[in-house]
Amino acid sequence: MEGGQPGPLNATYGATKAFVTSFTEAVHEEMKGTGVSVTVLCPSFTHTEFQVRANAPASGVPGFMWQEAPEVARAGLDGLAKN
Repeated sequence: MEGGQPGPLNATYGATKAFVTSFTEAVHEEMKGTGVSVTVLCPSFTHTEFQVRANAPASGVPGFMWQEAPEVARAGLDGLAKN
């Protein structure tokens, strides 16, 4: 999410996410036909211990915007299987 639309006071985080996405898409193309699969997973807000560990409270994020970690993992594995 941050990689597609970075926010103020979060420039380094957003730029890092954008780099990882761009790099992964490029390597994905480079690996076509080799049997190697390269995938990037870009979930939105996901309930994990990240906010507590990073001291980054997200109490202002509405509940409907949150995902659960198992559903994110499932979507990532489904995407990987579909290449």
